[in-house]
Amino acid sequence: VFSPALCSVRVKRSSLDLWERTNMSLSLKIVLIVLALFVPFCQCTNTLTVTSGGNPINNGDTVDIEEEDDFNFTCTTSMSLADIDLLTDIEVTEGPLGSTRDFYLLNVHRNLTGTEFTCTDNTDSITFTLNVLFAPSYSFSKPVFTRFEGEDFFIDSTVEANPEPSGAIWIRDGVILPNDEDNIDITSTSITITNLQRKDNGTYTITSNNGVGEGSGSFDLIVYYGPELTNGNNGSTIDLTRTEGDTLAINCSVLGGSNPAVDTIVLTLNTDNKITITNQPIYMVTNSVTDANSGIYTCNVSTSVNFATLNYNVTVISPSGISSSTVITTTTTSTTSTTTTSLAFTTTTATPSQTGDGSAAGFTSASFVLILVAAFSVSFA
Repeated sequence: VFSPALCSVRVKRSSLDLWERTNMSLSLKIVLIVLALFVPFCQCTNTLTVTSGGNPINNGDTVDIEEEDDFNFTCTTSMSLADIDLLTDIEVTEGPLGSTRDFYLLNVHRNLTGTEFTCTDNTDSITFTLNVLFAPSYSFSKPVFTRFEGEDFFIDSTVEANPEPSGAIWIRDGVILPNDEDNIDITSTSITITNLQRKDNGTYTITSNNGVGEGSGSFDLIVYYGPELTNGNNGSTIDLTRTEGDTLAINCSVLGGSNPAVDTIVLTLNTDNKITITNQPIYMVTNSVTDANSGIYTCNVSTSVNFATLNYNVTVISPSGISSSTVITTTTTSTTSTTTTSLAFTTTTATPSQTGDGSAAGFTSASFVLILVAAFSVSFA
């Protein structure tokens, strides 16, 4: 570095030292003064260096350091009478003043990325920037999401990493999700699930490695689905026929549970007579069925977010096979010579059938007509 003023000052200072400390002749002293004032081509070289771990740091460099590591560096100047200063916006542990000075930064945090440090000896300076490397970490807007079966779901993660990871893996309940699963689309930060099914319920984790380390983040997805009744689909109707004195069983039990769990099971007869059977989902009338038990029974199964229904159409017939709807018709026709009488019975017979509720065998309606014809002829004399 060429600095005529500096050279001049240094030469003048050397001259004064010699003047005071030696017995040089006056002429020699004059020569030295002239040289200090008028020599235009004085060449002085000042060397300022910065090193860390034995590696040089040049002006404008970016220095990588992993998070939670310690960062130590040394500034040195060739100017023996100069002191090293450090210019920065953060607190740094400093060694004693001198032409060589050590600086210490302990347990480096990621928020120091981009911090500038300038070593100076008041004549020259070297500035460098800190770049803190750290493994990925993922976060989501909330830890638990709830959706209903059949809905769509999308979530994007927030990732912090230096450097950014080039890709990521999505995992559901410990199983890696493939990129080609029918209703799932995944990227390095987000996941989309269309037409949610109960199988999509679970804990989702995204994980990646950026070369510094591995990081991950998780959330829970709860898929709500309604209760399914054991004996039929929601809103369907099952026909049951029983004979007076038989046992009647109305099965309102739930197949495979639900999410959330069932709160109540209420059985209604003809929409107004309500029977709560939450803890006993099979309603029984044992060995005493009468015509009063005929009607429409509706199972109402409820959770905190949804419900399901199932109807039973119950018909009770008499032991003779004649139901309460039997019609008896008598027709009489008379002439002077012949009387014909016919008697017709319209009734219901029963044949065994297997019901879906696993209860006693039921019956289906059938009709027959019994016609009795008596004819006789009377002759009058």
